[in-house]
Amino acid sequence: MARRVSPQLLGELVAVAFLVVGVLGWWYALARGRMPEGLRNLGASCLRYSAQSYAYLFLLTGRYPFAAPVLERRAEPEPGPSPLVFPGDAF
Repeated sequence: MARRVSPQLLGELVAVAFLVVGVLGWWYALARGRMPEGLRNLGASCLRYSAQSYAYLFLLTGRYPFAAPVLERRAEPEPGPSPLVFPGDAF
């Protein structure tokens, strides 16, 4: 039989993960100038679960929080118009 994790424990784990993501992401962004995509996605998943849990707790919705992260491929950017080139440009 599958063992279930209590919602309180899962909420606490999500909060700790969000704190770790915030601290590590801040230091990485300070050094590199941007947030790594994996940390950003993990932080977004933690924030999403937390918001869904509080909405369920405060009876704003009857939908039980969805705990699985949503992992979708990023859409490829559509090719835009080519940049204008003026006579006398260096490149």
